Amino acid sequence: MRILSRRQTITALGASLLPSAVAAPPWQTRPVEQWSEKDLRRVVTDSPWTARVSVPLTGPDAPSPNRPMSAGGLPYGRSGGAGMGMPADGVIPYLVRWESAKPVREALKRLKLGYPEVDENQEGRLYAITILPGETPLSTGHIIQPEGEAQKMILIRTVLRRRGQPEIHPFSVKGHYDGPALFTYFFQPAIPFSLDNGVVEFSTIAPRPLSCKFKLAEMVYEGQLAL
Repeated sequence: MRILSRRQTITALGASLLPSAVAAPPWQTRPVEQWSEKDLRRVVTDSPWTARVSVPLTGPDAPSPNRPMSAGGLPYGRSGGAGMGMPADGVIPYLVRWESAKPVREALKRLKLGYPEVDENQEGRLYAITILPGETPLSTGHIIQPEGEAQKMILIRTVLRRRGQPEIHPFSVKGHYDGPALFTYFFQPAIPFSLDNGVVEFSTIAPRPLSCKFKLAEMVYEGQLAL
């Protein structure tokens, strides 16, 4: 009979416990009706449809008492955004969320945190991405629509990039002044996204220059790519 060493025994035990110790996320295992409040909040703050970005307050765009943290002097938000003061550590945290994705829309409705930016009739044809301060799950607030040169600059310098396809720029942007959300960008791609695109990169200049990536293989809900 083979006798396992102590190291082999610990390794085998750990492997046997792994499936039960690492529970699958709720969007993979249960219908939305069975999601707890914790599950719902996880979807809108810590899921494949969200990305956390920390922007350092350095360089020519760094804010000062007479210059808010909005990109390029844009008149939107106070400091880093609604409810955000000057960060003591010199870094602004943002939450970037794929607002049009079905699980996000469902979670927002059930948490009563605002009406989704995209409804089911636009699903798959219209993408909405919202930027919020830190881990704030809300997406409501008084709206100020960027106009003129400010809007033109934002739309030109905001982009979605994916493998094997041209860049996509938003056709519209909505600015939130007093609410937790800062900006919502709306995209209408001529060619729908697919799992073959791999990773999607989002970058913008408002409320601050930032970029993040989303892994499409993980953004699957009810057996379909959910964007």
